[in-house]
Amino acid sequence: MKINIGLRAKVIICIITSLLVSISAIAIIFSTKCFARCSYYSSIISLDAASAEIAKDFSNRDNSSYAETAYYTYSLGAKYRGMRMDIYIVNSKGEIMCKSEGTKETIIDFKKVYGDARFWMSYKDGQKYNDYAYIFPLQVENENLFGVVMAKPIGRYESNFEGEGIIVFFIGVIIFAIIYYLLSNVKIKYIKELCSGVMEISSGNLDYTIETKGNDELQILAEKINFMTKELKNKIEYEKRLEESKNELITNVSHDLRTPLTSIMGYIEILRTKTEDMDDDTKKYLEIMIGKSNRLKKMMDDLFVYTKLTTNKQSIEKNYICLNELMEQVIDEYIPLIEHNKLKLKEHISKEKISIIANIDMLVRVFDNLFNNAAKYSIKPSLVSFSLEKIDDSAMISIENECSELVEIDVEKVFERFYIGDKSRSISGASSGLGLAICKSIVKLNGGEIWAEAKDRKVKFIMKFTLIKEGR
Repeated sequence: MKINIGLRAKVIICIITSLLVSISAIAIIFSTKCFARCSYYSSIISLDAASAEIAKDFSNRDNSSYAETAYYTYSLGAKYRGMRMDIYIVNSKGEIMCKSEGTKETIIDFKKVYGDARFWMSYKDGQKYNDYAYIFPLQVENENLFGVVMAKPIGRYESNFEGEGIIVFFIGVIIFAIIYYLLSNVKIKYIKELCSGVMEISSGNLDYTIETKGNDELQILAEKINFMTKELKNKIEYEKRLEESKNELITNVSHDLRTPLTSIMGYIEILRTKTEDMDDDTKKYLEIMIGKSNRLKKMMDDLFVYTKLTTNKQSIEKNYICLNELMEQVIDEYIPLIEHNKLKLKEHISKEKISIIANIDMLVRVFDNLFNNAAKYSIKPSLVSFSLEKIDDSAMISIENECSELVEIDVEKVFERFYIGDKSRSISGASSGLGLAICKSIVKLNGGEIWAEAKDRKVKFIMKFTLIKEGR
């Protein structure tokens, strides 16, 4: 049976586990000799008290017989066995006269014991031992003897954290951090995978699928992201199909309308040749019909061109173009139009040769649209500026004019299809809203960029193309 544990519960479990491991590690450190010292102090105090009591008992038995003394000494072995004490009655030569139960010594180096009567070091089998010795005088049948109490003090390890407590605290913190990192690292890595997956999807790769792991909220999040990506991909594909269908419909309708419109315009031209039999009102209406039909033809041509450019089915032939020469020809053609609209043209064409690969007819259409817009919508009189220069590895072309209706120009939307800054242009039929959209599509097809900038009642259209090296 699969048990779902939430992310919050896993974090709590991770913290508790880290705490338990760090506490256990600290306890192990406490139990080792790393931060402890061996002390004999309490054992020696106990031996001193017991030895003093034994000396007092023997003092109360002064001048006892050898038999009584031997019996009493022997019995003390059982009484003090837990303290590991050996009791001897010796003469001045170290000869043992009697001893307690369980002792093995037959002679004692009395001089050595006497030299360090309470505590001395003995050496047995090449190893060093801490030995305890306590000597007291006594008389047995009027003979001066010595009582010797010998023992091995029991050492106890005592904590020595007066100076190391802060060290142990930091060791515990470090252990906690390491354990928490190791336990949480799996989830942290998965969160990073989710982030990188989201970045990959946001870059446009809607075919990317995030791997689902675990059984918590992160796994649910991964599933939701994958579901969202799939739905977004389906929606984009659906909208793309709609757009293609719409463009195809517009192309077909535009194509189908061109034939009857051409016939209508042909009949209008025939009527135009017989104006001598018409009155003034009829002539006026005829001129209106000609103007409207011409605008309608232009709008249909623009719509047909735009849909053709945006269906990704347009194949263009690109050639080597010297922009310096092309711009000089274009400017010569549009100077009469500029001057006719009471405008002055200020041009700056770099003397350095600037060449690109593009379709020359398409570029001419772009310049035609931009110069016509400048002529139509500039303040009269005013200045139109044109510039061609090389910046780094790019060719930069700009056309700038002063516009009285700049406040209504949205540089972010100006290249959208059917966008018209001044609504009166649409009503009057002066603009179809497709000119700049066509310009953007053409520039993009030729590997360039185009954007608009607006400042101080002036609007500037800038194009950027990648240069080609001479000799290619």
